[in-house]
Amino acid sequence: MKRILLSFLLMLAVCATVETLQAQSGNNVRYRLDRIASSDDQDTYDYSYVNDVTPTAISHSKGEQIQSVDSLFYDENGRLSQVRFYSVNPTTNALELFSVEDYLYVQGNLLIRSTRKSLESEEIIKTVNYYYGCGATSPFEMTIETIDGYLESHTYTYENNKLASVIIMTQEGPYAPFLETGRQAYTRNAAGDPVELRDSIFVADENMWVEQFVHRYTYDANRNCIRWEVDLHGTPDYAQDFEYDTSIPAASVLFPTHEDFLHPIHPDLMRNMRTKHTTHMFGKSSDPRSIDQSYFYTDMQGGTSVADITVDARIGFYPNPATDVVRIEGAQLLHLTLYDLNGRVVRSMALTGDLAVIGVATLPRGMYIAEVKAADKTFRIKLTLK
Repeated sequence: MKRILLSFLLMLAVCATVETLQAQSGNNVRYRLDRIASSDDQDTYDYSYVNDVTPTAISHSKGEQIQSVDSLFYDENGRLSQVRFYSVNPTTNALELFSVEDYLYVQGNLLIRSTRKSLESEEIIKTVNYYYGCGATSPFEMTIETIDGYLESHTYTYENNKLASVIIMTQEGPYAPFLETGRQAYTRNAAGDPVELRDSIFVADENMWVEQFVHRYTYDANRNCIRWEVDLHGTPDYAQDFEYDTSIPAASVLFPTHEDFLHPIHPDLMRNMRTKHTTHMFGKSSDPRSIDQSYFYTDMQGGTSVADITVDARIGFYPNPATDVVRIEGAQLLHLTLYDLNGRVVRSMALTGDLAVIGVATLPRGMYIAEVKAADKTFRIKLTLK
């Protein structure tokens, strides 16, 4: 899975993570991502800020238990300078510092990411170097070197300023040969958006190249990526469906991210505000399943909200405000998920038919987000209980 997500990052944009934090922290930001919460309440990502739009921490929880926290620090130019990674010690069940990553820039470009085990240690356990041509902002090579002598090099080629291919070379130890072990090739549509990535590895035991992953991307009329599919050795293995509020441009939304594959958010394939993604796991998995994750934002001009949600004419949802019950009417109703404004799931239930009556008398009074899934569409509605 780590290899899949790293390939996704490379497809999105090479070395754009730090620039993303900067570019979306300007005066045009109106909405700020606060939480991504899964429908099964198992994976939640919370984003903390200072001065409203400067991300300071990203935390990952499963249920009520925090699993990890990444603390972000900046230099005098507002660039990300250090990330401290905390994770839960399984013995003590307490958060402990796992590693520290330092960032070094030259003429505005990220040059080195170096990793230490602690703040006190000066020993570098991993170094990521980026190499640029004269005046370029995208690297032509990235190398990863670890303390045990492992070396990996990614060489990038571009067409029309878009990533076209990656050649991966690896050296397993100080005295091992430096061999080509991976190839990635991209196909793009007329708009320049990637529609396919073919990822091959060299199998030394068989002395042959094997196509390991094929990634496919589908877009809507606004050029938002609405589906990402991954085949593993020719068999469907993983997919994600994405939903957007097409009335809100992505340029007005702060999507904080900094690490290649540990966080489920990257804005480069969004032209609008993302509201949800559904992850499908199948293929060789012993437990094929689908999980919804919804996005919750703060409207910087109007308080806490999930953008401006209006009731679609194809669904009836009343009374609203409600006191004791809510009636839902629509074709082929399937599921209701009720979230509070912190993104927590407070009710999740299957629906059938074209009418449902939901009791809400026992819920605390206040504002909620009701997500109603029907056969043809998912509706998201602000619900007030009084």
